Amino acid sequence: MKRECLLCILSLCLCWFPARAASPEPIILRIQAYIQDGNLDAAKQAIAAALKNAPNDGGIYNLRGIVHADRNELKAAEADFTRAIQLSPDLVGAYLNLGRTCEMLSATDADAINRAIVQYRHLLKLQPAASAVGLQLAKLLEQQKEYAASLKELDSLPAADRKRALATSLRCADLASLGHGREAEQTAESLRKAQDLDEQVVDAVLPALVKSKADSIVILMLDLIDQREQLSYRSLRQLAAAYERRGELSEARSTLERMVSADPANPAPLMELARIAEKQNDLKGALGYLAHARDLNPNYAPVHFFFGIVCIELNLPLEAKKSLQKALDLDPENAIYNYARGSVELQGRSAWQAIPYFKRFVAAKPDDPRGHFALGAAEFASHDYEAAAKEMNSVANSKETAAGAEYFLGRIAKAESDWANASVHFQKSIDADPNYADSHAELGLARMHLNDLAGARKELNRALALNPNSYIANGNLLALLQRTKDPLVESQEQKLRALDVRRSEKQELMLRTIKVRPFGN
Repeated sequence: MKRECLLCILSLCLCWFPARAASPEPIILRIQAYIQDGNLDAAKQAIAAALKNAPNDGGIYNLRGIVHADRNELKAAEADFTRAIQLSPDLVGAYLNLGRTCEMLSATDADAINRAIVQYRHLLKLQPAASAVGLQLAKLLEQQKEYAASLKELDSLPAADRKRALATSLRCADLASLGHGREAEQTAESLRKAQDLDEQVVDAVLPALVKSKADSIVILMLDLIDQREQLSYRSLRQLAAAYERRGELSEARSTLERMVSADPANPAPLMELARIAEKQNDLKGALGYLAHARDLNPNYAPVHFFFGIVCIELNLPLEAKKSLQKALDLDPENAIYNYARGSVELQGRSAWQAIPYFKRFVAAKPDDPRGHFALGAAEFASHDYEAAAKEMNSVANSKETAAGAEYFLGRIAKAESDWANASVHFQKSIDADPNYADSHAELGLARMHLNDLAGARKELNRALALNPNSYIANGNLLALLQRTKDPLVESQEQKLRALDVRRSEKQELMLRTIKVRPFGN
């Protein structure tokens, strides 16, 4: 049975021109037959013998290049095809083979695509009507982000070839990349009639379409293919990702469900489903997917970690602690897992137990201000104000932690009855984040102790406007009303009793500490 390699299919019909040959035609035909049969050793021996008799025959070098390419000896193949062109400048097949080889080399050679482009342009000068070459050139130019040049090549194709699915898809990608999104979408509509649209076409243009945020075109293309044949697992993933980027989460979720059906033993789509479900605030659904993924791969630390995070969001601290600990058992040095595990302890009654986890995070990521901030919060909750102040001062100038760090520094000064210093820190916290109610509430209390009663009332009013149920704001307002002997004291006392103290205090602490969410390493 004959074996057909990619280069053989593309080039053997072009590689030999008997009228220009230095080697006898039977020898050439025999070498071609060896290659087509996959007998590369025999082909190599015949080529060596032919080159002894005709050392300057470009066609023989072209054939030797094909043998090298079929053996994945791409650099040697490139050298042979280049030599073939040098010896036989009109040898059309050698240009095509050299271009294809350069494309194959592009995975490890960044400049190889540019060399392929050069060869295809030479080939088009020899054969201007070679529309397949023009289309391939347009594809490579699009990959090189030369979108206008790619469009120019597409425009030069015969009308029939411009209607091919690859040509139309390339035009869509070029237009979208040049900022002509509406024209790209209009062009994409013609793909509804393209019978040659397949997954390879989508793969060719997907990077450019994604980069230009033309996901509506990606979805259209994949849906059209899906109507004719079942999408591959890879294409289903591309479709789900496109839906998600467009915010069409229900469609993304249903596509991922198809992936699960296609590969039920693979936990990866279940993890993706859990992430989408969480985005939809379907936390119980997310836990269901994660439980399934955990059953499939119980030694996969990320699934235990994600399960723990969702348990935190569902206010299931015991389950969260158990899952996060399992993740840590499997990957004890993971900084993010330690961070999340510490956050669970910080929400409990023994905040001091969070400190070792946050210390491990800080040791792994000493330049990440979130770790120092979380460690400082745990030390504050453990009443180690000196250690807490050290951590908070170290991140007080970081944009993402400044408001929280200044808040805690104010709380530390408050604990030491240093109201002037507390007032300074609370004001800095408000400057960094004016929308956090408890910073205003604490500044109001500090100003009351500094005998600025009008300023105190102003800050407390602002705090209650931001969060009417803040326990701290309502408690500090009661203190001010008692100080001024206001007749509203009794009603404020009743309101304060009605608030859930433990919930409010817990919320107050956590809002100023960390977001218990996974973030990048």
